[in-house]
Amino acid sequence: MTGAIPKLSCRGLSLVVAGRTLVAGLDFDVREGERWVVVGPNGAGKTTLVSALAGLNVPAAGEIRYDGKPIASLAPRERAKIRGFLPQESIDHFPATVLETALVGRHPHLARWQWESAADIDSARLALAAFGLAGLDARDARTLSGGERRRLALAALVAQDPKLLLLDEPSSHLDLGQQVAALDALAALTREGGRAVVMVLHDLHLALRYSDHAIALGGGRAIAGAATDVLSASTLSDVFGHRLVAVGEGKTRSLLPV
Repeated sequence: MTGAIPKLSCRGLSLVVAGRTLVAGLDFDVREGERWVVVGPNGAGKTTLVSALAGLNVPAAGEIRYDGKPIASLAPRERAKIRGFLPQESIDHFPATVLETALVGRHPHLARWQWESAADIDSARLALAAFGLAGLDARDARTLSGGERRRLALAALVAQDPKLLLLDEPSSHLDLGQQVAALDALAALTREGGRAVVMVLHDLHLALRYSDHAIALGGGRAIAGAATDVLSASTLSDVFGHRLVAVGEGKTRSLLPV
C-alpha cells in the first residue's frame, strides 16, 4: 500500500483569506484505507482547507493531486467520480423524496439525459440503509429532522461511490448514538471499499477514535502526520491555546481542558 499512488497529494499548499495566511507550505499524502481528521480552533481554516482539497477554493500556492493527476487538469465530472465533498450545511432548494435526493449522488456516472438504472437505485438504497434511513424512500426530504437530513447527505455522498471522501463536520446535527453509527459506517467503507477519508471534526474524542492520521491547524501553522503524534495533549494544547490532558484508553481515550 505504501508504494501506491496517493488518493490525495498536496505539495507546498498555502491558503490565504483576506490577507491572512491560514496554511503555509503544507505537504501530505492520503492513501487508500486511511482516515484523516482536521482539527483546530474556530477560524483556523478547517473549512477553507477541505474546500480547497475539493477543488472549490484556489490555493495561494502549491499543488493538489488526485490519483497523481493535478485537479486543475480534471473536468468537473472526472473530479466527481474520484472525490465526494460534504459541506457543513445541506440545503434543499427543491422538493424531492429521500430516494431522489440520494440518487443525486449517481449523477456523475450518468450520461447526459440518461435516467437512473435499477443498479443506481439499488446503490442509493444501500447507502440509505447504511445510515439508518431504510424505508423512508418516498418521504419528502424537507420534512426530515436536522439529523436525518445530515444522514441523507452522507448517504447521497456514499451513493456517488467516490474513492476519496472530503467531509466538513459530518457529525454535525447528529445525536451521540448517530454520531458513532455514522462514523462507524464511514470507517467500514474506508476499510472494506478501498476508500480514503479526510474529515473536519470538532469533537476531539471522535477525532481520536476515528482517525489514523491528522492535520492540526492554528495560528497560521499546519501540522500533519500520524494521529498518535498530532492528536497529542502537548501538540493540541499549543494549537488551541489552552492546556489539555489525555484521559482514558483505547476507544475511551479523549483530551479534556484543564
